[in-house]
Amino acid sequence: MMPSCIRCHGRTTTVLTYHHSDAKAFLDDARGHEKVYDGILLCDVHASRFSAPRGWTTMDRRARTALPLPEASVRDGHGL
Repeated sequence: MMPSCIRCHGRTTTVLTYHHSDAKAFLDDARGHEKVYDGILLCDVHASRFSAPRGWTTMDRRARTALPLPEASVRDGHGL
């Protein structure tokens, strides 16, 4: 069983890892990491909100990308 998202305890879908010497952050599918927890475990929501430190590059290597959040006009109730 996969541990839950480190931020919200939701269903883990993504593993975040860093390669410090290259200033890169990697987002990978959690599937395949069930036995080895070699990164930070995130749900779709928190993975989609991730931003690397200034000057770093994020490499999204997930087979599928997280669903985008609704536009602000839908989220705040306007335009419904």
